[in-house]
Parts: sequence; structure tokens; C-alpha cells
Amino acid sequence: MPWKLLPGSRQIDPTSHDSATAWMLKTEREGEERDVRVDFSSSAAAATTLPAECRRTRQTRGRSAPEKFLHEEDPPKRIVIATTGIYRAEE
Repeated sequence: MPWKLLPGSRQIDPTSHDSATAWMLKTEREGEERDVRVDFSSSAAAATTLPAECRRTRQTRGRSAPEKFLHEEDPPKRIVIATTGIYRAEE
């Protein structure tokens, strides 16, 4: 069974020096909940053109970013939005 994104997102303080903004989301699978942090990089925030998936992440306050990872057995706990796309961040 895939993970699903739970309703809501909250903006949080960016902790990375290269993060302009960040959101905390929750995912769930079979009763197990996990937090997912989405960091929108400073370079992506300043860019005049971005890939569609990055623009959508900004419009959805981070909620669209985890979608590409929800089918994975162990989706990332942190996702970074960069000028070239959406990436799993190494812990």
C-alpha cells in the first residue's frame, strides 16, 4: 500500500542556509505517520524560470513535492526544491 499525504501543511523556519522557505507535511500508511520537511532553496526562490513541478510546489505550499515519492517503501523525510527539480535530501 502506498503512502498518502495527509491534509494540511505548515510553514516552518528554514534551518538550512540555502533554504528560503520550508513546510512541514505529514504522510501516512497503514496507521504509521511520518513528518516530511520540504525546503524551497534560495536559488529556486530567486529564479525567474523553474520546472513546472517546482512552480507547482510553491503554489501548493509544499504539498505537491512528496507526490513523486509516495510509492516508495521508505519515502524521504526531507525534500529539496532546487532550480532543476525536486530531490530527496540526504539526512
